[in-house]
Formats: sequence, C-alpha cells, structure tokens
Amino acid sequence: MIFFREQIKLENKIVNLAEENAKATDNVLISELIRGIALDSRKHANLLTAAIAMASGPTPLIEEQQMDVLGEHIKEHMKLEEEAIRTYKEQLKTVEDERMRLILQYLVNDEERHHALLTRIDKWIIQPQALTEDDLWEMLWKHAPFHGAPGG
Repeated sequence: MIFFREQIKLENKIVNLAEENAKATDNVLISELIRGIALDSRKHANLLTAAIAMASGPTPLIEEQQMDVLGEHIKEHMKLEEEAIRTYKEQLKTVEDERMRLILQYLVNDEERHHALLTRIDKWIIQPQALTEDDLWEMLWKHAPFHGAPGG
C-alpha cells in the first residue's frame, strides 16, 4: 500500500507540473498536449486509488439491479469507444501530416486500451462483486439443515 500511495503522490506532482507548464504557454497546441498528459496522470492516480481499495479488503457488494445498470453503461461506453476507434482509423488513412498522425494513432491506441479495460472491469470486478438473487438463495439454503424439509 505504501507503494501505491507514493505513486499517487508522484502522479499528482506530474499533474501539477503539467498544468503549470500548460499555463506558461500561449501555444494552444503545446498546452493542450501537455494537458492531455496531465489527464493521463490523473487517471493513473485514480487507478492507483482503486488498487488501494482492492488491497484494503473486501469492497461492498453490488446489488443485481446496480450490476445490470453498470453493465448497460459499460456496453454503451464500449460502443462509443468502438465508434471512436473506427473513425480515428478512417481518418488515419487520409492524413499525411506526421504530427497529426501521431495524435490520431495515440487516440486509437488509447481507445483500444479503454475498450479492453472496460471489458475486464465488467468481467473481473463488477460481475464477481454482484450479489444476485440466486446468490442469496444459495447462501440461505446451501448450508441450511434439512434444506427446508420437515424437521428444520
């Protein structure tokens, strides 16, 4: 946990420095590229905070209804990511400016990583933490003496 906390401090320092650098220039191209990097560092701090929560012990279970809503939101998010990937790739076919290609390719790579991460979040984190009605019935009856039969 100490490692994660130290890394969060480091990522926050990067964010602060990047924001200072972005403010120090009137060049929109440079300031927005720097701000984009700062957002990635902010994201890294968020992911590290999630890792601390995971390492700290069990997190609250997700109710089945909430899991369904989260699942739908993730599906919609993934659909939008797929659209972004497709449109960036199409644009890459026509752009000749290497600087623009650099940005577009970075966006494609980032969106593909987002898509993969969302898939894993749903499969490995949300679904296993969901408490379904079937889970409740299994907990109630699996270890119950006589399983509801007479004498119980």
